[in-house]
Amino acid sequence: MQRFGQLFLTILMVVSLVLIPLKKHWFETVDRTFVFDNSQQKFNIKEIAVVGDFSNWQKWYYMRQVRKNKWAITIPLKIGTHRYRFVINNRNWIKDPTVKDYDGPFSNSKIIVDTLTWPEIVKTRPATGSWLFSKSDSITFWFDKPLSKILKFWQLEVRLDSQLQNTTFSQNRLSIAFSELAEGEHRCNITLIKKSDPNLNYQKEILFFFNLKNQSPIADAGHTQIAFVNEWVILNGGLSFDPDFEPLVKFQWKQLSGPHVKLLNANTPFARFQPTRQGHYRFQLTVADSFEAQSTDPVDLWVLPAVKKKEKFSVKFNSLKNVKSVSLVGEFNNWSANKTPLSFDSLTGKWVTKITLPPGVWEYKFVVNNKQWLPDPQNPERVSDGWQGFNSVRRVAANPMLEGRFVEQPLNNKQRIEIIFLPDSQSNKTRFHWFADINNPYHKLRVNKNRLIFNKNWPAGHYYYYLVLENQGQWSEPQSLLINHFEDTRWMDLRQTPAWADTSVFYELFARKFTPQGNLQGVVSQLPYLEKLGVNVIWLMPVYDGPTEHGYAPTSLFSIEKDYGTLDDYRQLIEKAHQMGFKVIFDFVANHLSDQHRFVKAAAENPESPLRSWFFWKADGTWGYHNDWDTLVNLNYQSPWVRHYILNSALFLLNLGVDGFRCDVAWAIPHDFWKQFRRAVKQVNPQCLLLNEVLPRQRKFHDFEFDMSYDTDFYGNVLDVLNGRKPLSAIPWGLAKSVTNYPRYAQALRYLENHDLPRFNTQFSMAKVKVMTQLLFSLPGTPLVYYGQEYFSDQTRPTFFKLNSKKWFDFFQKRIKLRHQSEELRRGRIRNLSIDDESRFWAFECVAEADTVVVEMNLSKGNEEIKIQKKATN
Repeated sequence: MQRFGQLFLTILMVVSLVLIPLKKHWFETVDRTFVFDNSQQKFNIKEIAVVGDFSNWQKWYYMRQVRKNKWAITIPLKIGTHRYRFVINNRNWIKDPTVKDYDGPFSNSKIIVDTLTWPEIVKTRPATGSWLFSKSDSITFWFDKPLSKILKFWQLEVRLDSQLQNTTFSQNRLSIAFSELAEGEHRCNITLIKKSDPNLNYQKEILFFFNLKNQSPIADAGHTQIAFVNEWVILNGGLSFDPDFEPLVKFQWKQLSGPHVKLLNANTPFARFQPTRQGHYRFQLTVADSFEAQSTDPVDLWVLPAVKKKEKFSVKFNSLKNVKSVSLVGEFNNWSANKTPLSFDSLTGKWVTKITLPPGVWEYKFVVNNKQWLPDPQNPERVSDGWQGFNSVRRVAANPMLEGRFVEQPLNNKQRIEIIFLPDSQSNKTRFHWFADINNPYHKLRVNKNRLIFNKNWPAGHYYYYLVLENQGQWSEPQSLLINHFEDTRWMDLRQTPAWADTSVFYELFARKFTPQGNLQGVVSQLPYLEKLGVNVIWLMPVYDGPTEHGYAPTSLFSIEKDYGTLDDYRQLIEKAHQMGFKVIFDFVANHLSDQHRFVKAAAENPESPLRSWFFWKADGTWGYHNDWDTLVNLNYQSPWVRHYILNSALFLLNLGVDGFRCDVAWAIPHDFWKQFRRAVKQVNPQCLLLNEVLPRQRKFHDFEFDMSYDTDFYGNVLDVLNGRKPLSAIPWGLAKSVTNYPRYAQALRYLENHDLPRFNTQFSMAKVKVMTQLLFSLPGTPLVYYGQEYFSDQTRPTFFKLNSKKWFDFFQKRIKLRHQSEELRRGRIRNLSIDDESRFWAFECVAEADTVVVEMNLSKGNEEIKIQKKATN
């Protein structure tokens, strides 16, 4: 017993000797002063606080104003690494602009608190984000103090492309030497590790590129364009690039032929001009790289003499006095009060404007004196606006002689194909104007009126042809044909959308919480579950490598989130899904990169880096971003370098086998890029689906850009009807407009829930949720199920494998099965039978071929129900 006591005392002494210094470290604090300088008056500060991990993100330390536009506070912090943000007016969470380091899922500012003053790297050679065009054999870091002093307290590790390097130092300079590096991108990381506490460390990365064996750049002047007199034309060199992945230093456009025009911005990738005469124009783009190597590329432009019909809007406000300004707002200009002003006609006393409107049914209002939003007092056709008022309605009829479709003429001759354009309405006065793209591998154009003849003996490649119809002074918009001529010859109307998408049921899931594994292999294990549910298209929220949980902040566009697995895991998911009959949609981020992407960090640190041109920069040196997404750095699509990089990432994913792209924040990216994107993708896979996130939905994103869009009108009308802001008839009204206001091939994604929205059952009763879910699966278009919706989950991102509600699963499974079995519900044309806003009753038919399904919906309080039955055929 005595021996045991002695042993216990010995152990206690040893533990004390270890814990006492550790305890001192754990509880030792250092005063840290936080300062926020608002000299540039970016914020109207009423109060400002600092909050961080040192208070478990709970306690806010309110700062004191120490002088005009400057706030400060001193806080005792434990020794270690800390992350924090400033919070302005209890609303804006911003990083410390004086601290360059940040990390973690929210990119919070990062500091090291210590009794020692940590050394700083003040300069590197090469500078981060640099291109090296001559041989170099070393990398050097300069510190703010001698290395002899630094090495007493810190250990230094340097890695070049992940390989540990030997170093040499002299005074405040540390260097590594290397014999030869490959062409392309390289990364060098230096880590300072505190000897007395290895958990305290600081890392810096420099990024540089070697280009010693120069390749000539590739000029790309774009495809042949069709335009009309007096329309602005943009010559598009946006896909020009350098194979060495270096910046192009010169762009120069010049006119080769055609009526003379004055080119604006001729020394940029995007020259523009306004032709006043019809004819055939040709231009040439020259690009050069840093070695002054050049290449050129020509492009054709055909200008037609069309004068587009304009819709006249005029209004007279007899009951209003002192009207100083009137503007026109509507769905056609995204309800912007500044885009379409009216002019006052003193002869008639009316306010007047004329605008070009595509065929459709368009809601509009007038804005008087920049404050009163009023319907047209002279137009009796109105619909509820959801704000206890009304919108006026303008109907613009389509010309059926200028609309139509392409069909292939069956031939016995296997050496050629004939493609015919059939107008919706025939007229012997219709003329057909055909054009061949300048980039076609073979330039011969064989046409006969509405017939294109293609010879299969022509060289392999991608062929584009354009058709414009003319009828009694009216001209159609250009139609486009793509012929992929390789081992097989296949053609497509470039407007055509994948038929499989229009008859599918989409399922959006969050891989991190979908299975216990929380990875791609886990998703594979649940494919039988999805098969049982009945969905057939899988949309995974982003699987990019990046710091955030949600995945919309990529640090690489060519690798998979490490928590999810590898590229091989993603390939296997796609292969297994295809074997089971699923399509796989990739959530594609094209608007931005994470602020932790190496290109962003290099561009932010080095204002001279060519990578600076990839992003938008404000006057204060900070990057551009949308909304409050300060960690998502907007890409600059005026840079061909960016366009080429983003397009390559999509082609890379297509090569993995994805069946489509859901394009995040598509509304923020130029239309001309999406047109380029569509052409590049459809050349590889014409059946690849392109789905845009554009809020609210807009017609112009279907102009040779996207196949499918979010039907924000349907979702918005459902909310307005259930909340009593609009009558029930708003839903069929919106569905009818979805047909009239969008191109014939445009597809609609219809939903009650997705990852950006609150759960539907947190807003409405179970009875209303059930009725609207039945309606969702009873309409043409593509329904979306957001994971957990089939279990009546009320959480935005639930832990899916813990959910359980057989009742709701069976309900969804039955509705999906019924839809798959009914051609009428998937593709049918809606024909309204009865709409009664007072009793909140709506009956309609879904008609396909000779079969019909009748749907009756009752939304009266306490009697919410929906009935679906097949109509007997005679």
